[in-house]
Amino acid sequence: MFGTEWCSSGQDEVRRAGRQWIEERYNTKTATAALIEGIDKARAQSGGATTATHPAAWMAEIVKHFPHRPQPVAAG
Repeated sequence: MFGTEWCSSGQDEVRRAGRQWIEERYNTKTATAALIEGIDKARAQSGGATTATHPAAWMAEIVKHFPHRPQPVAAG
């Protein structure tokens, strides 16, 4: 049922094309360019410097909005 007999060479070609598409769009060069562009756009907006706060700093507030409160994980 889960063998490779259902795979055809056409599907292999589509997979290869998909991998190529990903490599062209998601590589170090394009990721770096996108990050720099995002930083430049953020800096161009009005406002001043601020300090980032990790979500863990306000976890008590976040969990109020969960449908079920998360349970602590037992150590061990």
